[in-house]
Amino acid sequence: MQIEGAIKTEGRGPSVIEAEIGRGREGIPGAGPPDVSVLNYFLYKQDIARLAAIGSRILPFRTPGSPVNQEAIDHYDDLINTVLEYGMKPLVTLHHFDTPLYYITGSASWQGYDHPEFVDGFLNYAKIVLTHYSDRVGTWITFNEPNVDAATTKNWLSSYNVVMAHAKIVHFYREQIKGSGKWSLKLAMPNGGERQLDFTLGYMANPIYLGTQVPSTVIESLGSRAPSYTEEELQYAKGTADFFAIDFYTAVYATTPDDGIDSCLRNSTNVNFPICTNITTVRSNWQIRAQSNTPLWTWYQHARVMFRYLYTTYPTADGITIAEFGWPGFHEYDMTEDRARAEFASTLFYLPILNEMLKSIHEDGVKFKGALGWAFVDNWEWGECGDRYGVQAFNNETLERSYKRSIFDIVDFIRAHSDY
Repeated sequence: MQIEGAIKTEGRGPSVIEAEIGRGREGIPGAGPPDVSVLNYFLYKQDIARLAAIGSRILPFRTPGSPVNQEAIDHYDDLINTVLEYGMKPLVTLHHFDTPLYYITGSASWQGYDHPEFVDGFLNYAKIVLTHYSDRVGTWITFNEPNVDAATTKNWLSSYNVVMAHAKIVHFYREQIKGSGKWSLKLAMPNGGERQLDFTLGYMANPIYLGTQVPSTVIESLGSRAPSYTEEELQYAKGTADFFAIDFYTAVYATTPDDGIDSCLRNSTNVNFPICTNITTVRSNWQIRAQSNTPLWTWYQHARVMFRYLYTTYPTADGITIAEFGWPGFHEYDMTEDRARAEFASTLFYLPILNEMLKSIHEDGVKFKGALGWAFVDNWEWGECGDRYGVQAFNNETLERSYKRSIFDIVDFIRAHSDY
């Protein structure tokens, strides 16, 4: 939806995002609906060609037996073939915050993860996708940032359905299709101390990457509201991710609450309950770094610590994939088109992090599968187009795309540090 637009075209059904955001976020620069966005649904060939030159539509998944949208099957078939024709490798995310409205029942899960039919519906949908495209796609992501559910609604229990849905589709792929592709789900990186990470990563990562129960801190604090797995389920989920996919956008500092963790845990009305840590971007009276157009800060100075933590805590055969990282320039929407294309801030975000990845590889022994910048073009950022993450600019009147300086700087960096 963020780049495709065409939300009422070729059989697409309504998703939770339309219900949550509606026609845009009022009062925000660039606010508006996603009806057009950058219209990648129709201009995908052009977009793929432009990238190559530089270097909830298939099934409104409800219950087994729902009709399949053949127009969408054909569209994504051609999209994948076009990617391959340009010498690139497709990576598919099955669920990116676009749960059909059927599953939204007013419960505590904003993506409907706790709906009793969610697992079977998602499995049915994923099987159809895999049946059509698994012969050409070698890297798969089941869910995009499912841990945001707990961060926004304090609903940790619904993660059980996400973990089991993920595990079931990977087992189907490996055992029925006999595929050799790589799998993961991508989590949002919250940063912070050990307790913070238990509540934001560990409760989902432990079962999938380690085959162990959710952290004891989560169970002790949440009681019956904590997800819990049988030993059989833990063994079933273990190893269903070949690499650790993580979305990195910022860094923060976590500190103990002024009244202590125990006092916080005894008071369920405390704003910090149940994680019971303070989050700040200030240390020794200094902000963590430069700020973007959103509450995001440059974080390269902490990158190696975070990379090493993830790689040693959740080791995988293929290492870490930075599945998203990006930078919306400060007030870029106020710049002229020429100035926005020449803006240097995005380069100053990307290149230091790429440098820290190289240091992590050669000095810390961390393994990476890859890194994916968000985004290849400015787009609809959940209700508005003012936060411009793209390495290409987009004119929403003419639909014209134009390269920004940062895309050339990234390509030059990769060429300078590659063996080919």
